[in-house]
Amino acid sequence: MVPTIYHFLLLGSHRADFICFGNKKGDQETEEEENIPELEVIRLSEIAPTELGDLELWNMLYSVASGALSKVTTSKKPITKRGIAVLNLAMSCPNQKLECLELDRTGLDIAGARALASYLPSMLARLNLDGNQIGDDGAADIVANLPSTIQLLWLDGNGISDAGAIAIAPRLPASLRSLTLNGNQIGDPGVRALASWLPRSLDTLFLNANRIGDLGAKVLAARMPPRLTRLSLSGNQIGGSGISAIVSSLPKSVAQLWLKDNPYGPIGTLAILGSWFATSAKIYW
Repeated sequence: MVPTIYHFLLLGSHRADFICFGNKKGDQETEEEENIPELEVIRLSEIAPTELGDLELWNMLYSVASGALSKVTTSKKPITKRGIAVLNLAMSCPNQKLECLELDRTGLDIAGARALASYLPSMLARLNLDGNQIGDDGAADIVANLPSTIQLLWLDGNGISDAGAIAIAPRLPASLRSLTLNGNQIGDPGVRALASWLPRSLDTLFLNANRIGDLGAKVLAARMPPRLTRLSLSGNQIGGSGISAIVSSLPKSVAQLWLKDNPYGPIGTLAILGSWFATSAKIYW
């Protein structure tokens, strides 16, 4: 059953010491926690001072629950399990209208990602979880629970390996337009899986600083989405044959291609120079 807010008090800079959630009908307000049966009580004192400031958190919670806020940004502010629990409760409220959720570099771990996944808003279009520690399992749970409205997804620097890429690939929503997986540990097996399941609507794919080699690059070259406009493969392990496959297979829609810091040697260099006459894409190499 969806939890509903029953007690929330903000008076200028002053605030109630606790907030109650539950399914009991009525608008009962009380100063005594014991007098509110069957409700979950979260005390402000239980929120660590190092995480998102409590007043800021409660103001955000109220705005989300009331439908007044369509974007939540807590970038670079550590958020604990308690903070995630509070945010999840707010996102469960029927009036919420969240379309953008930015929790990058907040210290979110696998357990936090799993908890968050079950409460992702039904109208969510943008989700940024860059620079966290969600790993393969956390990424799989998040992607498996993405709503059909999702368009932009950032999962940079989360320790996602081939296993994680293989797990999320078949679950990528058809609505997805942008996917960034920079700074992970994805090699040829992972990129082969991703290439097999990339949505046709995808226009941006960033895979910088992974472990992609020639084999993975060749599979990606053969299966690039038809609407792709930006592709970034810098900082991988792609040699001359892989680079040649990429530049010779670019869809006409591609406007920008990043290939820096790959060991492609003379063969790759010649392929890039030769592509200038065959593509209008701007290549950064």
